[in-house]
Amino acid sequence: NNSTYTIEYEATDECGNSTTCSFEVTEENFYATVEFTNCPADITLEAASSTGAVATWNEPVVDTNCPGGATINQVVGLSSGSVFPIGTTEVVFQAQTSGCNASTACVFNVTVTEPNNTACNISVSSANGSITITGLTSAENTKLYDSSISSVWRCNPWTGSPCSNSETITGLNVGETYFVGVNSDVCQEWIPIVVLGGNNNEGVSISCPEDLTVQANSDNLVTLTWPVPTATTDCPTGTTTITQISGPSLGTQFLSNNSTYTIEYEATDECGNSTTCSFEVTEESFYATVDFTNCPADITLEATSAAGAVVTWNEPVVDTNCPDGADINQVVGLSNGSVFPIGTTEVVLRAQGNGCSAYSTCVFNVTITEPNNTACNISVSSANGSITITGLTSAENTKLYDNNISSVWRCNPWTGSPCSNSETITGLNVGETYFVGVNSDICQEWIPIVVLGGNNNEGIITIDCPEDLTLDPVPGNLVTLTWPVPTAVSNCSTGITTITQIGGPVLGTEIMADNSSYTIEYEATDDCGNSVTCVFNVFTTEFNDGSCNVSVSTTNGSITITGLTNVENTKLFDSSITSVWKCNPWIGSPCSNSETITGLNIGETYFVSVNSDACEEWIPVVVEGSSSLYGSNSPAGNTAEAGERNLTSFDQKAGGQQQKIIINKLFPLPATDQISVDILSLEDKELKATIYNSRGGVVSQELVQLNKGENIVSFDIQNLPTGFYQILFTTKNSHLPIRFIKQKL
Repeated sequence: NNSTYTIEYEATDECGNSTTCSFEVTEENFYATVEFTNCPADITLEAASSTGAVATWNEPVVDTNCPGGATINQVVGLSSGSVFPIGTTEVVFQAQTSGCNASTACVFNVTVTEPNNTACNISVSSANGSITITGLTSAENTKLYDSSISSVWRCNPWTGSPCSNSETITGLNVGETYFVGVNSDVCQEWIPIVVLGGNNNEGVSISCPEDLTVQANSDNLVTLTWPVPTATTDCPTGTTTITQISGPSLGTQFLSNNSTYTIEYEATDECGNSTTCSFEVTEESFYATVDFTNCPADITLEATSAAGAVVTWNEPVVDTNCPDGADINQVVGLSNGSVFPIGTTEVVLRAQGNGCSAYSTCVFNVTITEPNNTACNISVSSANGSITITGLTSAENTKLYDNNISSVWRCNPWTGSPCSNSETITGLNVGETYFVGVNSDICQEWIPIVVLGGNNNEGIITIDCPEDLTLDPVPGNLVTLTWPVPTAVSNCSTGITTITQIGGPVLGTEIMADNSSYTIEYEATDDCGNSVTCVFNVFTTEFNDGSCNVSVSTTNGSITITGLTNVENTKLFDSSITSVWKCNPWIGSPCSNSETITGLNIGETYFVSVNSDACEEWIPVVVEGSSSLYGSNSPAGNTAEAGERNLTSFDQKAGGQQQKIIINKLFPLPATDQISVDILSLEDKELKATIYNSRGGVVSQELVQLNKGENIVSFDIQNLPTGFYQILFTTKNSHLPIRFIKQKL
């Protein structure tokens, strides 16, 4: 951990004398290095001809501490032994290590000068397919020639053709390079020039792509790709050269970190014109998604019998980017093709991604209505094992029957048994449900009723709830809500009671303990229609997370814990994967001051727990490939995620239209008392936001109303224990999970 320690020794002799000395030992982390040991210095040569000069150098070598060594490649410039042109050429070698993420470059320049660097004080320009030289003299010792194509033109006082102050050579090839040479007793100059067409400002243009986003694959690897820019020119040759001059190279692959890169290209033509353009490439991390594409809408049918009606639907399918697809299972309600009872039944299907943690649910209701919803203005009551129907008429078009057990009793004017105004059916089974049906030309009614014993007010029912109780969490601050289920007694003739929880979290719910209390309410009912309730309180105490003053760091796929003691009542274990590593003095494995766990999965979350009589601490750690610090003794702000995170978007399909919700960023990271999300919505929209703890337990849930445009949505997390959490945003057909870390204030 890059620390310095003072070491002190004492020397004593048998005469009682003593003296001390001390020195410092500094330990340094391993940093992968690769260095060129003999990168050539810049090279300067004089041109041997108009084409330049041959340049050579000793090939560079590298020194590296990486286990797989390093590979050297020349990435820019001409190779050793090549003819380098007049001017300066950059040469770049790159060394890339194998087995660790380190690289370096060796950069030097090769400069080839003209045959003589004594300037003759002339100027050379080009336009309209010609070259013009000014500043010449007509003295006998001055001459001018084109050394690239010797037959183009010369002026030479020695041959009777003296030079004027300004000479122009016409009829040259546009885009071709010529060499103008001037030689006298006092100077020699060798000037290369590209012949231009039109004028020096003749145009070249370049077209870059629009800004674009590249998505990482399921391994979170991203490859930077984009369309290469195109260019046009008015230069007569029509030839352009397009070169990337900044930003990562096309095709670069790396682990995604949600970053944006500026890519710049330059276009040049043979008339010497140039122009640039730039665009941005944003790479986004892989987020697993599972979406139902055809979740059935709510279904409403009329009952075909007293039992209800058969209901069918098209089986839902899912769209997912998980590498191994997704499995669909029905978790609530009757299956497709079943007989659904009268009333509303919820159906829930769950799709779980394979090879990723994403999931989605499909929820719809099946409602079975009575055969006809036109009331016949009758009343039905039960007592003493009988059913009484009042408000009937004896008209021919009225009939009464028990449709549950058809042989019990009927009155039907069509069969000579007309109904009186009040009819009573006796000898029925107490507690059983019957269906009374009434049918006429103007109404149809289907009435379910439970047969009561005694009378409607019979029975004294009592319920016995447990006393208020307090639950302690396990390490990790998790607690399972458990209590004795209440009991009830009734003097209803059937003696049957039903006990139902009607308030508070469900028995067996797993939560993060936060010193909260929960009111639990139960109701007891009997077959005579009586009911009674009782309540009690369940209190949870937060797990003792007193700081143990340990420091936890991660690097290179390992976790290191320092500040431990080897006293008997201290133990250390990894609670995420219990078989990874433990030190425990109770089993003969005492902890040293510093312990390191190696061979862990980079990017995976582990939980380090320290426990003694005086303290208890639970520290979540995301294993890094580079250094990060966690824990009570770590510097503030050194966490696996910091600042804010740019996120992604998800699409909701409804009514055949695409409605996009873009989650811009999550901040601050890590969070202490509040976590906020920046959401852009293309319309007014309602989302459900559920916060889960690291074990998948729900700690909060709320509906979020989005307005069209940008929205900042904040969640109060000040009462949550420290640890890892996930916010799941869901609509009817889509969901998006995002993670954050809660740390202490």
